[in-house]
Parts: sequence; C-alpha cells; structure tokens
Amino acid sequence: MSVWHWLILILVFAPFAGIIYVAVSRAKLEKMQGLGITAGLKGWLFIFAASLWIGVLKALGEIAKFLENRDPQISAQFPLLDHIDLMALIVQLSLIGLCIFGLMRGKIYFKKCWVALVGFVVVSPFLTSALAVLALSLKYGVSVGFGAVLDEIPGEAWGSWFGALVGLGVWSIYVFRSRRVAVTCVA
Repeated sequence: MSVWHWLILILVFAPFAGIIYVAVSRAKLEKMQGLGITAGLKGWLFIFAASLWIGVLKALGEIAKFLENRDPQISAQFPLLDHIDLMALIVQLSLIGLCIFGLMRGKIYFKKCWVALVGFVVVSPFLTSALAVLALSLKYGVSVGFGAVLDEIPGEAWGSWFGALVGLGVWSIYVFRSRRVAVTCVA
C-alpha cells in the first residue's frame, strides 16, 4: 500500500481510536481512584454519546441525500410525498438531538427520549408508507396498496434499517442495564 492509502486509513480510523482511548482512560482513572462507578461520560457511556453525535451527522447526511436525490417529476406531481419523507427525517434528527441533550445534561427523561427514538426508527418505514398511501388516496385520488408502497422501498434501505435496529437493540440493552447510565441520568 502506498503512503496515501495509509494516510486515508489513519484519517478514517483515528477519530474512532481517539474516542475509544478517551473512554478507556477515563474509566481507568475512575477505577484507580477507587470511588466505584460515578456519574459522567466515561467508558461505554462516552462511546454511546459519541455514537449519538455520529448519528446526528448521519441524519443530516440522510436529509441532504434526500433533498439531492428527489425525483423532480414525482415531486411536482405528488409534493406531499416529499414532505412526508422529509418530516420523518426531521423527526428522527430531533429525537436524536433530544437524546443528546438529555444525556449531556444528565436528565432523567433521557431514557424516555431513547425509547421514543428507538420506537420511531422501528415504525418509521411503515408509518411513512401508511401516510403515503393515505396521501395518495385522499389528496391525489390515486388508489395504491400498502404493500405496493413498501415494495418501492429499495433493498439497501431495508438493510440499513435492519442494521440500525440491531445497533439500537444493543445500545438499548446498555442504556437500561448500565449502572453508569443510572447514576448519570438522575436530575
């Protein structure tokens, strides 16, 4: 591999390595002090918080990608469909932001925000499809079945959704079982 390949690899993986280094060093320092588990973004909770911030960047990228890749013909004929998809992305971004705010402030409602985010991600493709069916039939007079709308969702979107569900499931186990989350989010 050339120097450029190594440089690209370092630039890609360095932020993640930095996040892990900070998380581990904070947890080690706490262990050396002998205080037990204390409140704060240390260890896995720091990694979780970093993944939420990465989720914000991903959500912003999804919104930009959506706005860039809209089909102008469909947007002109059925503008409400674009609004439905865009609103779903904005709701998801807002829920991630609420989770970050609750976690950073150590608020007790953080877990409720997390449940709302996970629930929204779970139902999002079905909710937006149902709203699209309603919009097409009530607003535009086009009769289309729910299954037909779900069939229009590309396979890569279903794969991304399933991967998100797996990740959210793992983090949900952490959020509800972690003693650090319990002592951090109490205000």
